[in-house]
Amino acid sequence: MPQTTLAKGMESLSVSNSNSTETVMKDMAVVENGKERNVKMMEKGAVVVGETVHRYAFHKEQVEEYIGESVDEYVSMEIVQQSSWFNTVSRYVAKFGTGVKRLDLHGMGFHGDEEDFFSDDDCCDGDDDASDKNDEMDGKQLHFGISAGVCRVAHAGKSLVVVKNFVGNPDGCYWKTTMHFFVKKCELVLESGEEADAVEFFEGFVKAASKWVSSKDKVDGSFKLYRYIVEGSHGYWENDGTRKGRPINSIVMDNGVPERLEADLNRFLRTETRQFYYKHGIPYRRSYLFYGPPGSGKSSMIKALATRHKRSVSILTLAHPQMTDQTLADAVRSLNRDTILVLEDVDCLFAATAVSKEERTMEGGVQLTFSGVLNVLDGLSASWSATLTIMTTNHYEKLNPALIRAGRVDRKFNFPKPSRSQIEKFFLSFYPDASKALTSAFADKVESFSMAQTDVNSISIAVLQQLMIFFMDSSAQEVVDRAGEFFAEFFPDESASPSSSIYT
Repeated sequence: MPQTTLAKGMESLSVSNSNSTETVMKDMAVVENGKERNVKMMEKGAVVVGETVHRYAFHKEQVEEYIGESVDEYVSMEIVQQSSWFNTVSRYVAKFGTGVKRLDLHGMGFHGDEEDFFSDDDCCDGDDDASDKNDEMDGKQLHFGISAGVCRVAHAGKSLVVVKNFVGNPDGCYWKTTMHFFVKKCELVLESGEEADAVEFFEGFVKAASKWVSSKDKVDGSFKLYRYIVEGSHGYWENDGTRKGRPINSIVMDNGVPERLEADLNRFLRTETRQFYYKHGIPYRRSYLFYGPPGSGKSSMIKALATRHKRSVSILTLAHPQMTDQTLADAVRSLNRDTILVLEDVDCLFAATAVSKEERTMEGGVQLTFSGVLNVLDGLSASWSATLTIMTTNHYEKLNPALIRAGRVDRKFNFPKPSRSQIEKFFLSFYPDASKALTSAFADKVESFSMAQTDVNSISIAVLQQLMIFFMDSSAQEVVDRAGEFFAEFFPDESASPSSSIYT
């Protein structure tokens, strides 16, 4: 749940999902690390501390005109957009608030191309019905929040004034929003006459909003997706919507990876395992490395684990030009509970032979250091216990040994190019009534093409999935007979193309 802090001498709360102390504002004052600093107002109301645009102050006169009295008689809470609770509370107020005049469309429960949220092409067993895409435009799945303005919402018999406005420089590129919630001091009084705890009141409000949103978003076989957005020296987790999951037994592999991975994770999540970790002073976390060629099913496995264990997925791109050790630590500290942290393409981070400090700094102007990444993997920055981290790579041989040593990575799982048995299982998942001879003929076609390619990883489950889409209206026999047409289009002769790989 959110962490709330009440600054001494200030009747204003700040709410965040991180462990870091948030700046608390009241009127024209900023309290930062316990020290009050002077601020000045820009033309459109942006707050400036020195040369840095710091926070957009709520318009005191506008709020007082709305409530008909001084805001000094109220206790307030602020939720910044960087908080993962921002959209949750905004949706709750849009539904139950009064006087809401403007709405903000946040998105839909299932939106976009759900097979495209990882860079690794996904694999599929053919069970998805393309007609389901039409259901995504169902108006009942649209998520609305409140837009800029003033309204009211009730909680525990009390009326809260809600003010939503902006954060940042109106003339710059970092133009975000924030929400303030005001409740009268005199209403936070118990029957005994004692003053009620403002922190408990606002926590109860956020919990009520979270419970309602969770009940609306609860869809069997789905999970939430978050992406970390870096802006300047700060960042925040952005809710990227609810995505369709998949059962783990739908992943077509014949090397036992799904079974071994599921067994390991079930063992880790046991109460006895948690007690063992705590008893011996071991950080209670689990880290996996998924390695293998593109399109081999690494992303599908992550989706299946999130679905099976009812966890969200949080994607963190380390190769961002503004990513620093501090930004990375903040990102991990502010992770949502019960999420899977995904670090993609870690082979792009540092050379396998990096020794000097210069070599252990990323290329392309990125300020992230090798030690900063290792601190995250070692659990020094984690905010929750039972943290699950998954790193992915297409090039195991490029990884620095220190990055994947035992204790830093708990288990390594190989996602190889599909075997003949896997190719046959995949074909049968689309054409379950196909004969053994026809299934074998399909595998022959695929293997024959693969052996003729320079790139040994030309064929993957993702490529086979695309082949099935290519022939979605064809019979099993037609797929086998015409498979060469697909290969000719997507893998033209090397003399006519700079590469034989579909991934370039």
